[in-house]
Amino acid sequence: MGRDGWRIACEDCLSLSVSKLRDLIGGGPGSFVRWAWHWGDRCVLRACFDLVGSGHKLGVRLRYTLGDDDELDYIIPLTSTKPYFGGLRWWFVCPLVIRGVDCGRRVSKLYLPSGGRYFGCRTCYNLTYRSCKDSHKYDALYRRVGADVGLPWWAVKRMFERRYG
Repeated sequence: MGRDGWRIACEDCLSLSVSKLRDLIGGGPGSFVRWAWHWGDRCVLRACFDLVGSGHKLGVRLRYTLGDDDELDYIIPLTSTKPYFGGLRWWFVCPLVIRGVDCGRRVSKLYLPSGGRYFGCRTCYNLTYRSCKDSHKYDALYRRVGADVGLPWWAVKRMFERRYG
């Protein structure tokens, strides 16, 4: 399956985009939004978001229930940057702690993979994109063909891409 075959794709996770919370952030502290994630016709998660803090110390309080009784309530810090063309651009600060160290990455999207409890960045969850997985799915075949004909695998890949790509 290639080198990314074992990794979970971002597209297979629930995602939370800071751009989808633009109205919440624009409303100021005390704003409240409800959100639901669906797979097909089935609702898999419902959450409540509150904007908390003041000034430049803002965060999104996220509340949801996993399973029947696992209630989670935590704050995802927000930070902003000033783009060259003006205005403000908002970012999540990844709330996960990995091996005792706060991640703290500035990201526009957070993910919740199957079996996860908290939303976090794709680096913390070691996620990949489906397109990356697909781009390496034939690498094992290229290696076998290359070994049979005495060429490096990347040369075989290049030949196939020129001929069939």
